[in-house]
Order: sequence, then C-alpha cells, then structure tokens
Amino acid sequence: MKKHILCLGDSNTHGYCADPADCADHGIRFNEDERWTCRLQTALGSDYLVTEEGLSGRTTVFVDPIHESMDALSVAYSLLKSHEAIDLLIIMLGTNDVKERFNANAACIGAGMERLILKARSVDCWGTKAPNILVVAPPRIGDGFHDAVMGEGCVEKSKGVAEQFRIVAERQNVHFLNAADCEFNQVDFMHLTRKGHAQLAELLASGDVFLAMGNSDVPVGQYTQKIFTYYGLNEETLASSGVLTYGSNVKEVTTQVSEGTVDCGVIYATDAFSAGLTVVDEATAEMCSQVIYPAAVMKNSANPDAAKAFLDFLSTDEAMACFEAVGFSPMV
Repeated sequence: MKKHILCLGDSNTHGYCADPADCADHGIRFNEDERWTCRLQTALGSDYLVTEEGLSGRTTVFVDPIHESMDALSVAYSLLKSHEAIDLLIIMLGTNDVKERFNANAACIGAGMERLILKARSVDCWGTKAPNILVVAPPRIGDGFHDAVMGEGCVEKSKGVAEQFRIVAERQNVHFLNAADCEFNQVDFMHLTRKGHAQLAELLASGDVFLAMGNSDVPVGQYTQKIFTYYGLNEETLASSGVLTYGSNVKEVTTQVSEGTVDCGVIYATDAFSAGLTVVDEATAEMCSQVIYPAAVMKNSANPDAAKAFLDFLSTDEAMACFEAVGFSPMV
C-alpha cells in the first residue's frame, strides 16, 4: 500500500485563487498542476498518496456562528477514519481562527491547534504505526488586508500564530514547518499565489531529515546538545524549521525511530541494539564526552564478598565480550 499523506486545511489547502489572472484556468481555484497538494504528490511520486481535505473558512476548534461545520475538531473523528490508514497528517490551519467573531488571540489559537493535535492522536486511524503529524504555520495575513466579515485585528493576531504553533509542536513532539516565506497575493493578502503553492510544495518535498532527540533535562538530550555544539548546529534554528522532535527519555526517542515517525535519532548504542535498529554513525568522546557506567561494591552490602567477586567478573574478557556485543565499550 502507498504511504498516505492527508492534508487537512482551509482555503489554502483547497486551492482558492483570489486573483483569476494568477490561475491557468482563470477561475477561483488553482488546478491540479498548481495546488501545493497536487504538486507535492508529483514530487513524491507513485509510492505516495496525497489526499486533500481543504475547506474554505475552516478553523482549528472555533465554531463559526455564520457557517456550520467549520471547525476541524468536531469532524476530526469521521474525517480521519474515512482516510485510514494515515502515515502522515499535515495540518495547515490558523488563518481563519483570527476572525474577530472568535475573539481569540494568538495564544488561544495555539491552544486550539494543540487540542486538535491531541484529538487527531486519539483517533484510531494510524494503522500499526504511531501518530505522525506535521503542523504547518501559514504565512501571516498581509498588512493591506481588510475584510469586514472577518473583522478587525486579524493582521496583528496572525503575526503571533506561527510562534505559538511552534511552541505547541515542540511540546507535543510533532513536526513543525513555518511557511512564512511562501508568497501570499496582494489582492486579499491571505491566500497563496501560484508561486506560493509551488514554494510550499517544494518545502514539504525538500527531503529534510527529521531527527528525534531527548529533552534538555535528560542525559541523552544533553549529549545531543553537545554534539550539535561540536558541529556548530543551532538547536533552536533546527527546531524552528521543523526537523526536530523530542522525547522525555531515551525510550521515547527510540520508539519514534522504531515506528518510523522520524528518519533518525540520537540514542545510546545499547538502546539501538535492544530495538534492533541500524547504527549509521557514532559520537566520539571528543563530541560529547564518554557515557560512563560506574560499578562498585556498596559499603552497606549484605554480601560484600559476593559483590566483589561479581565486580571482578565484570572486568574479565568474557564479561567484556558480552558488553561489547550489545553496544558497550571499555573505558580508554
């Protein structure tokens, strides 16, 4: 079966064209050669199935008093189940959430996205794999925007949405992409141009490697940060570009790699062995210092002689061969 990518969004996923002169068919919707979803399908090839679920006016969780069924949350279960099994869910929403009638600031819109992520995770639509979600922050609404129905304050609120989505994505360990550089038109200032659709498809199909690492408060995360420093990599920049996910411990990072929700991860060799993963490279002591597991006989041991004998055994060639077989190495 093909790898299935479901694109959940609003009019920018549906392909609304605000400027007929920018559309090959001179209509109100970009055609199959122009929409970012279709261009992504072409770029990825026949091994993938890219499905559009774009609805003009759709929000994350906010119920629209003017138009029914506009919030993704209330239809998430039936929508996701109708497309199972899903290998990747791309969510690009937030533009409509800034409407004056919802009275929601950027932080509230971020909270709405977080609630939608949690809902999507809870739906049994992922086959045998773990939920795999990419949040795309749309470009902010342009300064020339004015729409009486959408109301006042939309431009200012939209400026803070991407950062809130980034924070939420990091907290929920989902992928994040900021589409800020994808071109919006100069007609209504809130819809992608044909060029913008092409830019977004290119970003999504660029082949970036998704890497899982531990949080900064656990050793495996701290070792990874040292490796980044060694190579001159900026963790914050990588996280903002959406190529990092996090785990609260090494087991969570290992699981993300094992289930294919990321391309690779930084874990201990012993965890890679236990999970049956392929080690593609190893960090040196110069990069992050050695990970040392000390052993000693406790002062209050009830069986100090037996403990000492076991400690002596751990230093034998026989024991060292067992350690090395599962990824440990002797101190040098």
